[in-house]
Amino acid sequence: MKKFPLFIFILCAACSMWTCTEREDPLKNIGIDRESIVNIEEMTLYVASVKMYPYTDREISEDDLYNKYTEGCFIVKYAQHLDWEFGKFTVYDFPYEKGYEYKLRGLMVDFLPFEARPACAFVCQEILSKEPADSQMLPEPQPLPDPILLDSVERILYVASDKRQHPDMPEGENLYESAWGFQVRETPNTEWQLYDRPIYDFDYEKGYEYTIEVAEEIWEDFYGRMFNAAHWKATLSKQEKDSFAKP
Repeated sequence: MKKFPLFIFILCAACSMWTCTEREDPLKNIGIDRESIVNIEEMTLYVASVKMYPYTDREISEDDLYNKYTEGCFIVKYAQHLDWEFGKFTVYDFPYEKGYEYKLRGLMVDFLPFEARPACAFVCQEILSKEPADSQMLPEPQPLPDPILLDSVERILYVASDKRQHPDMPEGENLYESAWGFQVRETPNTEWQLYDRPIYDFDYEKGYEYTIEVAEEIWEDFYGRMFNAAHWKATLSKQEKDSFAKP
């Protein structure tokens, strides 16, 4: 009978120790691969009384802004005397309420996501103050920055006299007005293949085979996503022909 209370005591102590360990690890539940982390810095962060999407490329409802989006929509500053700016990072473990200015203590985590540009996240560890406020002198949303060209290689392509649907083509777009859907080959005697990227600036006409020069490019958008594209450079030949007619 004496062993049972001792067992319960040991079990409770073990659970208590596990809970403390979990609480002492602020990065446990933020979804960042630890191997991608390059720097962690403790800092104080001031947060404005409203949130705002920092770019003009889309409209976001107030419900989404305050209940869905956690990345890039907080307006912050890093010291009391500085100007407000968009905090272009995710904020974790922060029970934000509109209409209050906050002073937070937490960790700024710099990391390198897979196939993306460097990113950062702020993990709130303590709310040092929360005061009713109407934050003033806030930044204005700006146009989304242009994609960055990472690489470009010029190539010669043979283009077939007809196109076909590409799975990445925007829904509802006309096939023959789209930059997607070209069937190409690298030499005159190989099989036609659906091209894996759009060709921009190409004045294409169905029923003609083309030999063209393109620049095959790799781009990175503002969010760090890579995408492929090609730009027409020159038409070397154009011949009226049915590329898929049987001999």
